[in-house]
Amino acid sequence: MEKKGSITGLLLLQGALALFLVLVVALLFWLYPNQATQAGDWLSSRMEEENLWATPQADTAPALTAPLGELTVTSAFGQREGEQHQGIDLDAQAGEPVYAALDGTVTTAATSDSYGNWIELTHADGLSTRYAHCYILAVKEGDTVSAGDLIALAGETGDADGAHLHFELLENGQPVDPAAALGV
Repeated sequence: MEKKGSITGLLLLQGALALFLVLVVALLFWLYPNQATQAGDWLSSRMEEENLWATPQADTAPALTAPLGELTVTSAFGQREGEQHQGIDLDAQAGEPVYAALDGTVTTAATSDSYGNWIELTHADGLSTRYAHCYILAVKEGDTVSAGDLIALAGETGDADGAHLHFELLENGQPVDPAAALGV
């Protein structure tokens, strides 16, 4: 939601590159059926090696403490309704405790139209986490928290359809899929 333009631009660029390469291979198949098969095999292996099809992942996914008691993903990271969903949505009951995923400092404890009541924690190694749509925030900006500390209660504030926790993991300001780091 914040810094949506840069990640969306990166994904659009990757998509355009992938589409261009697919069109080149299709043209080769049409013009030179035998040689194009070899070129297509080479291109596929290069795409795999360069990991051009992948969704951005954390370079070294840290082991995160679960932000909720149970983790059930209701909306995954990536494209959703034509837009980049920069985190994952986790099923939660209104008033359910929300916990810090890593040791860190509260850099934001605020309200917005989209996130509702939300928190951002800054951690070591350029990582930060965001917790959105909370009912009540239990921390304030400048607080230091440890992994597993209560930081909020889940809710459905802001642009939310039902109670849930929108959880983001950012690496050097860029959203990455937190699913692997949470083991979901």
